[in-house]
Amino acid sequence: MKKILLISLIIFLNSFKSVYSEDKDIILIPKNPNILDEEYSDEENNTKISNETIEVNELEINENDEIEIFNSEDLNSTNIGEENSYSDFDNAWINSSQKSINFLFNNLNNNIKSNAIKSSLVDVLYYGSKVPDGMDNAEFDKKRILKLQQLGEVEKAINLISNISTYDANKDIYDKTILEKSLVDYNLAAVCGVLDSNAEFKTDSYLIKVKVFCSYLNGEAEEADFFNSLLLEENDDDYFQALYNKLIKIDNNLGNIEDYNYDQESLTLYSAIMRSENLPFSEDFIQIQSPQLLKSIAISPVTDISVRLKAAVKAYNLGSLNSDSIAALYQSVDFSIEELKNPLNSIRKNYINDNQKAMALLFQSSRIQILPISRLEALNNFWEFANQNSQSKLAYHLSKELLKSIEPTSELIDFAINTSKAHLYNNNIEEAKNWLKLIQARNNTGEQTFNNDYLQLVFLMSIHEGNFNIEDELYDNFLNSLDFENKDINNLELYLTTLEFIGFSIPEDLWEITSQKINDERKVPSIYIMKLLEKSANNNSIGELFLCIAVSIEENSWLEIHPQHLNIIFDNLKKVRKEEIINQITLEILEDMSS
Repeated sequence: MKKILLISLIIFLNSFKSVYSEDKDIILIPKNPNILDEEYSDEENNTKISNETIEVNELEINENDEIEIFNSEDLNSTNIGEENSYSDFDNAWINSSQKSINFLFNNLNNNIKSNAIKSSLVDVLYYGSKVPDGMDNAEFDKKRILKLQQLGEVEKAINLISNISTYDANKDIYDKTILEKSLVDYNLAAVCGVLDSNAEFKTDSYLIKVKVFCSYLNGEAEEADFFNSLLLEENDDDYFQALYNKLIKIDNNLGNIEDYNYDQESLTLYSAIMRSENLPFSEDFIQIQSPQLLKSIAISPVTDISVRLKAAVKAYNLGSLNSDSIAALYQSVDFSIEELKNPLNSIRKNYINDNQKAMALLFQSSRIQILPISRLEALNNFWEFANQNSQSKLAYHLSKELLKSIEPTSELIDFAINTSKAHLYNNNIEEAKNWLKLIQARNNTGEQTFNNDYLQLVFLMSIHEGNFNIEDELYDNFLNSLDFENKDINNLELYLTTLEFIGFSIPEDLWEITSQKINDERKVPSIYIMKLLEKSANNNSIGELFLCIAVSIEENSWLEIHPQHLNIIFDNLKKVRKEEIINQITLEILEDMSS
C-alpha cells in the first residue's frame, strides 16, 4: 500500500506546474537571425527539444493494491503480463545459477555498443520474472531494476518497480530510483513533496543532500544549514559543498567537477541544483557516462553550445536523446550567412577542431537549400563529413525529413547511391529502391556498368529485407566488388565470417587474402566467459546468454570483435533459436562496414 501512496503522490505532483519545474518541452534558442524567414518551413520554426519524460495517461490499481503505470505511446507493448511477443522472456533466467548471474552482473559494462544485444538484454531484464536457481526473488528483482537504471532505461525500471511483489524488501533503493527520475525530469515539486510526505526513507548521505536542497528551495535556511551540518560530519562530497556554498552566496567560485571529490550517485542531484541556479555545465561533466546527465547538459540553455553539442551526441549514442532533439540543437547554433553559403571553407577556417559545430553548420546549410539538386549536394557534404567522423547513422537519421520532398529524377542520378543509402538507414526500403532504379535504368542502356557502391548497397538492401536468396550473378559481382586495402584485412575477415554464417558461400581466394595478418589487436573473451556462453545456450537460459554476450563484447563495436568470438556468439544464439538476433547483428556489422 505504501508503494501505491508514494507513486500516486508523485503522479499527483506531476500534474501541477510549480516554481521549481520546467515545461516538458524546452524551446531552444530562437532561429538563426542570419537566415531569412522564408528560408524556414513552419516545421523548422517550431522545432523543440523534448525532455522525453514518461507521460502517465492511464493508471490502474488492481485487486491486490498493485499499481501499473503506462506510457500512453507504448500502452500495448510495455504492459507486463500482457500476451505479446515478449511472453517467451518470462522463463529467460531459468536454469541459470546464482553464482554465474552474480559474476555477469558485476562484470557488465553498461556502454553496450550493439543495439541488438542491448535491446535484447533490456527485454530479458524487464520481462524475465522467473528467478535463477538458488537466488532470492527480492535480490533478483533488485539486480534487474538497478541494471535497467544503469543502462539508461529509467522508465522501464520504474514500471518494473510498480509491478514486483518484493518492493518492501528494497524499498529505500526503489524510492530513490523514483526520486532520481523526478530529479532528471527537473520536477522538484515531486521530489520535495515525497520527502515531506509520510514515505519512510532510510536516512543516508544522499537523502540528506536532497533534504538540504529542498529546504533551501522552500526558503528554510536554518533547516538547510542543519541538514548540511550533518553531512559535514561524515561526508566528503566536496562538490556538493561547493554547490551549496554557491546557493547560499557564501562562495561564488565553482570549479570543474573533476577538481573536487564528488559522489557518482549524486550526479542527478548536482544536475538539478545547477539547473535551478542556471549554472553552466563544464566539459568535464561529459566524461561521466550518465545518459540522464548528458541529456540535462544538452538542454541547458546557459551552457556553452560546444559543450551542449558534445553532450547531445553522446546522449544520442546512449539512447537518452533522439535525432529530433539533435536536429533542434544543431539548428540553434548561430552561423553567419557567409558560413552557411560556404560551409566547407568555413569548416577549414573556423571549425577544423570542432566536429560538432561543423556537423551543425553542414546540417543547417542543407536545410536552407531550396532546389532539390542544391539540397542533395549539401546533404552529400554532410554525409561525407559525418562518415569521416564516425557519425554516419546520426547524419542519415537527421536527413530523414529533408529527403521526404525530393523525388528521384534523372538530373539527380549522381546523388542516387548516397540518397538510397540514407533512405535505407531510415528503414525506408521502397524509397531506397526507387533511387536505385535511376542507376538501373541508366545501366540498362549499356552506357555504364554497375559500380562497387551500387552492388554493395543492393546486397545490403536484400539482407535488410531478409532476402538471402540472391541471384548467383549478382552475388558474384558483389564479391568481386569487395575492395579492401591491407589495413582493412581484419574487417574483411569479419565481413566474410558474417556472410558465411548466414549461409553465403565464400570463395577460397577471398579467405586467402585474410591470411595476411596486420596488427591484429582484437581480443577474444576468457575461457570462462566462453564456457558460460556455451552453458547458458545449452540450458536454454536466454537471459544469461544475452548477459554473457554483453559482458564478452565489453564496450567494443563489432568491428573490434575477433571473428572467432563472433562465431561463438552466432553459434550459441542459433542453439536457442534466436535467428532474428543473428540477422540484426549481421545488419549492424554490414552497416558499420559500409558507412
